[in-house]
Amino acid sequence: MDASARISWLTPARHRPVSTRRIYHDAALILSFSLALAAMFLVVRRLAGGLAAPLPPLILICAGLIAATAAWAVHVLSQSGRPRDIETSVNFAPQLATLALPIFAIAISLPGSSSPGLIVLWLTTASAEVGLWRLRKKFDTRTAVKIGGLASRSTLTETDAIQLDSNSSLSVLDQEDVNATQRLIYRRSVEGAVSVDGWLRADFVYEQRTAVVHVAFCPAFNTTPNVETEIVDGSPCEIRPTLVLPWGVRWEIKLDSPAAQPASATFEFVAYEPH
Repeated sequence: MDASARISWLTPARHRPVSTRRIYHDAALILSFSLALAAMFLVVRRLAGGLAAPLPPLILICAGLIAATAAWAVHVLSQSGRPRDIETSVNFAPQLATLALPIFAIAISLPGSSSPGLIVLWLTTASAEVGLWRLRKKFDTRTAVKIGGLASRSTLTETDAIQLDSNSSLSVLDQEDVNATQRLIYRRSVEGAVSVDGWLRADFVYEQRTAVVHVAFCPAFNTTPNVETEIVDGSPCEIRPTLVLPWGVRWEIKLDSPAAQPASATFEFVAYEPH
């Protein structure tokens, strides 16, 4: 096998281009900065005495709902637009929105405001903060699934079993045809260890929740490989391997809820020979 053999399957499909993901990323940043600026403006106005009259209950409630909705939108857009080269910026937007939301609520909670309005405002704010924390935790814990006995990618680098540096990461979506559904890249380290990395996409029709996809290794590994995987794009879902063999892997992808419209989920993986 050559040091870098490449196999691709191309079929008509709907793959979200990287440019769309960057739009989501930029939209999350803009929305988070807008929410933060609005909160700062209201705080400054209140400290300067320009915001002294209590807001009517309906406006108070509507303002809280709008701010909470904006914070949720920032988190959803950030998770939908996670290009590998701007991970730090993507993570900054949700943090800013989470911080700005209670400041916004404090700024409009003026003395003499309607008690029911304040109660609804703060219940909305507190519920949004708790929900956003749980949402972020859910996405963070879903980022990687490890299969029995595998070592971390950093451990592989330290032992030089497989040479994977920052310039040869799993993220190959940026260079792909937008109609591609999967891609594999075979690698061999200087010690002769073989690895396969790439990405696959699972498509879902209306009301479908579970999909099964396969990846075949040719030539096959000498023994059952270790595998790491990470969801990188598409609808919120969970992924697990249902069969791992020297000549291939079968994955089961399950959406958080049945698809309300045609949807897809893309994941990256690496398979390598165990030590």
